[in-house]
Amino acid sequence: MGQIKAQAKALIDQLPDEAVAGLLGFIQSMQKWEATREIEEDQQLQKAIAEGQAAIAQGKTVRWRDVRRKV
Repeated sequence: MGQIKAQAKALIDQLPDEAVAGLLGFIQSMQKWEATREIEEDQQLQKAIAEGQAAIAQGKTVRWRDVRRKV
C-alpha cells in the first residue's frame, strides 16, 4: 500500500461514522467521474459516438421492435 493511502486510511479511522459516510459518497462520485474521463479520452469511442449521432441526425435508425424480431 502506498504512503498516501496509508495516511488517508489513518485519517479516516479518526473520523466519526457520519463523516466517513459522506466521504464514501464523495469517493463513489469520483469513481464515476474517472469512468467518464476515460470515455472522453478514448478517441475511437468518441469517433463511434459521433458517427452514431450523425446517423441519427440523418434518420438512419431502426425501430427497436424490428431489431427484436431479427434477434
